[in-house]
Amino acid sequence: DQETLDQIAAELARDRKVTVAEGRVHSHDNGGLALAFQVARKAPYNPVLPLANVPGHAQRPVNRRIPFEASVRPIGIAHVVINCADEASQRAFYTERLGYIVSDSFKEAGAFLRTPIALEHHSLFTVRRAANGLNHVALYVTDFHEVMLGGTAMQNKGWKSYWGPGRHKLGSNYFWYIKSPLGGNLEYTCDVDHVDENWVPGEFDFSPDMTAIWSDRDFVAA
Repeated sequence: DQETLDQIAAELARDRKVTVAEGRVHSHDNGGLALAFQVARKAPYNPVLPLANVPGHAQRPVNRRIPFEASVRPIGIAHVVINCADEASQRAFYTERLGYIVSDSFKEAGAFLRTPIALEHHSLFTVRRAANGLNHVALYVTDFHEVMLGGTAMQNKGWKSYWGPGRHKLGSNYFWYIKSPLGGNLEYTCDVDHVDENWVPGEFDFSPDMTAIWSDRDFVAA
């Protein structure tokens, strides 16, 4: 709401430039990445739940094939990952100044962050890299079938696969990263863990076997 927006503006104005224009608060984080805040409301969404046939419990209609030619329409942004030359400073900014909560972390390498009102395991991930910048933006799709359809469609249009398909260990979400037409990478993702105030964060080694399974790329060394 507007009160929260005003609180964010006042908090950031304590030590950095803040501009308010057209209902938006503009500033930057500790890494110099641009930030903008505004009051928003999520659009209503009525998902069509995916059906699956498992032994003894068939859900899909009989005599009907899966529509492999269907286009994939992302539901919304799942999370954003930022590269951080000083990951500890960026993590501190988002947790101490903006109220994000650490869901899980890699030792001295990155943190999965969520907002106080969200159940999704993370909406932001800060990862240690040589320079500050955008790593990737993840888009929600309904299920793993749509992850595969989306990644395949992008490849068919000439965009190269960057990482995946696979499944992350922290967050449990399926993924496929594609080199983005907009710069950085684009991720199709689904089925992320939900956590609440009873969740106990873990700290893990930043190693290939902890970042993903079924992986064809070493994200740690990327």
